[in-house]
Amino acid sequence: MASTLLDEEWGVLANLLPNGWQELAKETGAIQRDRGITDPEVLLKLLLLHVSTGLSLKQAVARARSQGLATISEVALFKRLKRSEAWLRELARRMFEASRFAQALPRPPGGRRLRAVDATAVAEPGATGTDWKVHFSVRLPEMACDFYAVTDHTGGETYKRIPVAAGDILLADRGYCHREGVAHVLGAAGDVIVRLNTTNFPLLTEDGRAFALLPHLRRLRRTRPGDWAVQF
Repeated sequence: MASTLLDEEWGVLANLLPNGWQELAKETGAIQRDRGITDPEVLLKLLLLHVSTGLSLKQAVARARSQGLATISEVALFKRLKRSEAWLRELARRMFEASRFAQALPRPPGGRRLRAVDATAVAEPGATGTDWKVHFSVRLPEMACDFYAVTDHTGGETYKRIPVAAGDILLADRGYCHREGVAHVLGAAGDVIVRLNTTNFPLLTEDGRAFALLPHLRRLRRTRPGDWAVQF
């Protein structure tokens, strides 16, 4: 029964993959010659056990062995993951290009990069809390990581960690809505798209008075955007 369920779930996932995804594994070097794992389906299942379920490398190879998927060491799986970077990135790019979101989203003007910024917590085995934080930037729609940094658990989320080039557009959630961080991006001739946190980021009118956001928002119709001059 478990095998049947796993087969059904894989069938759903496989239908989402772009045409030629198996051949692409060989073209990008994820699978080389006839050494070790030569089936792209087995390799992708292995990688997804690790990267999409929260399993450690050790847990992923143990699960793969118990399910009869493959017998591989955690070191070998890590090497496979590194070798599969171009394959996974191209799969993500093709899947995005074929989605309705790609048709609906306007492309950034020439010479500009759209980058999604975030951070994730990492706990060592047996830990009861966060040990490390990984801060990163992913370029869209290519889904390519162009920056990362590792800090201890006290490392806060801020745009100030991110190197910015002129014309960059940095997208982030409200954890990045701090005046110093936004000033860092603007000072490097970049722009930000950030979910507003009015407590940390009070807006002012051009003459220095408090900007009343809600009355402006209530005048908007459906999904039409608004544009107002503010300062901070």
